[in-house]
Amino acid sequence: MSYLYRCIAQRPGSVCIALILALASVQGQALELLIRDQHGQPVENAIVTVVGGSQAKAEPQLRIMDQVNRAFLPHVLLINAGDQVEFPNSDNIRHHVYSFSEPKVFEIKLYADRPKAPLSFGTPGVVVLGCNIHDTMLGYIYVSPTPHAAMSDNEGRVSVPVPDGYEGLTVWHEFYALSETEVLEITVAEVQSSPKQDGTAQITIELLPPAPVEQAPPETGFGNSMRR
Repeated sequence: MSYLYRCIAQRPGSVCIALILALASVQGQALELLIRDQHGQPVENAIVTVVGGSQAKAEPQLRIMDQVNRAFLPHVLLINAGDQVEFPNSDNIRHHVYSFSEPKVFEIKLYADRPKAPLSFGTPGVVVLGCNIHDTMLGYIYVSPTPHAAMSDNEGRVSVPVPDGYEGLTVWHEFYALSETEVLEITVAEVQSSPKQDGTAQITIELLPPAPVEQAPPETGFGNSMRR
């Protein structure tokens, strides 16, 4: 636990939030997790990715990032590297979707209905989406390097498949840090040595408050900067 706090303390400009990961059980080859914030509330759209182990590649799939009521739907889309994403526009107005994120820089100029073709996402990382017409539109595509990843539901529950010999987990959430690329790293040993309650391992991580707007680091992603 002290390692985690030192890691967080050295990271400037973090959002004040805590994640409580309850390792409920291991059923077959899946970890059942419960993710809570510092107030004990469930954390939705937290992505847990398994690190290490014997991981097979997944077959490429076609995924959907829709636009409904001037919002991206889903707000966070978890895909595997190699998947394609289609961006239908279900609104009765036109949108102009773009991203400046390093894993996938692109733009789909002003359009209605559906673009001509889906886009391929081959590089792992976080792709932050915006609309050049509607500044409040914000969405995320998390491109996982492995199929051993899963996202928490509205109750904070997540079941992530675990390969043999895995070394740990990473946790990503849009409010974890000002930089969208930041992830929390948790080793298997840290999970095993964390406090237990009714046989359940709990890991609590409290983050530092964000830096003032005028002191935000240059590498701060545009997604979180739009919130402030």
